[in-house]
Amino acid sequence: MGSIVTNAYNVIFAVVYALLAQNHTLAVSFGVAIAVWTVLAFAGGTVTWTLASAIILNIVVIAFSLWLSAPLRHAPMPRVQTRWYDLVLRATMVALLVGIVVALSFRIGPTASGNLAVFPIVLSSIMIILHHRAGGPATAAVMANAVIGLGGFGVAALALNLTAERFGSPLALTLALLVSVGGNLLIYFVRRRLATA
Repeated sequence: MGSIVTNAYNVIFAVVYALLAQNHTLAVSFGVAIAVWTVLAFAGGTVTWTLASAIILNIVVIAFSLWLSAPLRHAPMPRVQTRWYDLVLRATMVALLVGIVVALSFRIGPTASGNLAVFPIVLSSIMIILHHRAGGPATAAVMANAVIGLGGFGVAALALNLTAERFGSPLALTLALLVSVGGNLLIYFVRRRLATA
């Protein structure tokens, strides 16, 4: 449940960054976006979420964010040279997050663990790596397009929520992965078809 709710916060995080990155530095764009995410996470912790309210939150946030971020999705992306430490930075950030979630999960409970498990670490690492190399508008386009993928992640988290207790972790995680992969393939083929139309 926590991951489904936090998915909506991640969408807002991506859109806030994308809007600010058009004309601001990484420090301002990322700083404001992470501050908004933090406020939402703490405020959301005071709400008793149901599955229905979490789904409605995601539908409203994603629909509005898709509309708001649509003009930002098509900025030109310059050629960016990857550096060996990009992968190290991303892997280190993800490993730290996993370590923190595992260490704290028994103290903070399942909902807070679910919230923390989907902290926008991957989105953050993309912002940090690309903003200086590709520029704010190009990185913003990546984040604006991420809103679509986060919609798919929300559906995968919902599938996990609906199947974990009923079928057990291995099968539920497999089904969630299949939903996620299927959603991404659907997005790929729809975009490919629209590009050739």
